[in-house]
Amino acid sequence: MDVHLVDGTYELFRYHYNPANKDDRHGATKGVLSSMLDLVRGGATHVGIATDHVITSFRNDMYDDYKDGSDIDPQLHAQFPEIEDALRAAGFTVFPMVEYEADDGMAAAAVAAEKDPAVDKVIICTPDKDLGQCVRADGRIVQYDRRKQLMIDQAGIIEKFGVPPESIPDYLGLVGDTADGFPGLPGWGAKSTATLLAKYGHIQNIPPSSDDWQVKVRGAVKLAVTLRENYDDALLFRKIATVITDIDLFGSVDEMRWDGPTPAFEQIARDLGQVGLWKRAVELHKNRRVTKEPMTVSLRPVSPADLGALLPMNNAAVPAVSHLEMPALEALVDQAEWFTVVESEGEIAGFLIGMHGPGLPYASVNYREFCRRFPDGFWYVDRIVVSPDHRNKQIGATLYDAFAKFGRASLDGSAIGGPRICAEVNVRPRNDGSLRFHRRFGFRPIGELDYSDDGQRVSLLAYDLTDGAAPLDRHHVVDVTAKHDPDLAQRLEFVFDLDRLKTVQRMSLITDGSRRENTAEHSWHIAMVAIACAPTAAEPISIDRVIEMLLVHDIVEADAGDVYIYDELTSDVAAASKSRLETEAARRIFGLLPNGEGDRLRELWEEYEGQTSADARFAKACDRIQPFLLNAANGGKSWTENNITASQVRHAMSEVKVGAPRLVEMVERLIAEQVAIGHLPEGSPPT
Repeated sequence: MDVHLVDGTYELFRYHYNPANKDDRHGATKGVLSSMLDLVRGGATHVGIATDHVITSFRNDMYDDYKDGSDIDPQLHAQFPEIEDALRAAGFTVFPMVEYEADDGMAAAAVAAEKDPAVDKVIICTPDKDLGQCVRADGRIVQYDRRKQLMIDQAGIIEKFGVPPESIPDYLGLVGDTADGFPGLPGWGAKSTATLLAKYGHIQNIPPSSDDWQVKVRGAVKLAVTLRENYDDALLFRKIATVITDIDLFGSVDEMRWDGPTPAFEQIARDLGQVGLWKRAVELHKNRRVTKEPMTVSLRPVSPADLGALLPMNNAAVPAVSHLEMPALEALVDQAEWFTVVESEGEIAGFLIGMHGPGLPYASVNYREFCRRFPDGFWYVDRIVVSPDHRNKQIGATLYDAFAKFGRASLDGSAIGGPRICAEVNVRPRNDGSLRFHRRFGFRPIGELDYSDDGQRVSLLAYDLTDGAAPLDRHHVVDVTAKHDPDLAQRLEFVFDLDRLKTVQRMSLITDGSRRENTAEHSWHIAMVAIACAPTAAEPISIDRVIEMLLVHDIVEADAGDVYIYDELTSDVAAASKSRLETEAARRIFGLLPNGEGDRLRELWEEYEGQTSADARFAKACDRIQPFLLNAANGGKSWTENNITASQVRHAMSEVKVGAPRLVEMVERLIAEQVAIGHLPEGSPPT
């Protein structure tokens, strides 16, 4: 088989700036989807698409002038999350890069796929010169320029750059790469660099004195001096140009096999005004399936006779699922609302255990967390297990399709369950295969949870059973408006984008403890706190600016989600990840407004984040005091749920002392009261 790896970000840029593109808001997304279906039509069977989920990466920490996406057209930037969702719905495997870049994703996938003896060739579909370093002498990894229809092997790299693939990072370190934002060394051009690296291979092998060079280059003396004086820069730029290949992206190459679109793709295609994309995908899948060996599967309820086979199947899947003894498995049979096995050719190929929530006396930490988050009801996947002999045969998708159909049927008047399916997947130890499977099916992460004393952690996922049940008209409203008033259409895009804040749940519960607040409610509430408590500010403030700042400061959570304050304060990793994701979100969301008007809002956001003014310091105090007051009023529920100590709360409240010191005495009295009644244990101050 051949594996095709695609630079999704490059493709998005290519179609956005195509002269034929007449739709700035969705044209690139349409173009990429059509292009990927063309790739399948051309014979591609296994396709992985790497995207820059955010523009910044670890390389921005290495070099200040590295590309940061600040010059990206906001209309294009708005399509970054859109294309990932659309590609997954179309059935493609997507590798969204956060800490790394799309180039790293393709390189890592290429190196991993190369190790599979079933893979004949890995084709990296991008003309980007960075990826030339991955090309292999034996031809198993090549580059392909789809626009020029040009296959580039090792000979092609040497012909183009004058150096072999292993010298490409050195070449870019000396010549520079303006597209990525690093300049290389002054005076080092392509010809002289290629001549020297063709002889010496790597920067460190080039003799410091030009007198010792065994090849002739123009301006040798000056070049040698420049290299000596800027040697550290050359090594830095080479490191920046070196792709990362040890990222764990998939467990098996078969995870990249294209097996047709998901049901969600039909609605996405309709929203884009391109229902033909859905029809093409279905037809491609239909034509491809006729060449496959037919596989007969059937679903049925579990029977007591199955348990002897299901127990070892379950325990062979540990740690992806928890270990069970027979009494525990028998108890699950009694509790489950939907315990179904799937058979293939007479053998049990897998099973799924589904329950309703809330309300069951089930001791699972994860189930109880979903009960807290969704008191209005949900369906819970306790576990889904597929036999090793039947993996990569759509068994898991078959089970989930059936469970989702069952859940949707229950929406019509059932007293149990709810409008979503909830599941969890390990992130420590990490189960990347399951995470990708759930993303492709349509699950969205809603938080993470530590569930054992051994450091195990899960990603909490939810799948909306109402998706596609009614037309989605956000894009329709914007597109119709754009025909008559493009300026207003951009403003509406911004307004609709912010509506997503209502779906971002925070850890704080409202005062009666019945449910968690969302980010939109939180932003409104702290603005009112600021109005009510303005006389407590430590310095003179402009209450109008403070209110505007508080309404703006959490807008980024529409993209980045909410990070629990006590995770942020105690984990450098969580804080760094939050900073990177929120900076990227600010660039995209504020960029939706026309005429650069979002710049002022972003400056307010940056002022708040940097705490550079009296207004920002008072706003931060309000942001800290509001969830504190909610906890104090509801019995410290989120504190006790998360084992927060009094020392941690005092540390978080230090911002109140800076911005509104008059509130400190009240804070200390309430903390002491919570300690006395047992809601807040004393603990060591965070380090």
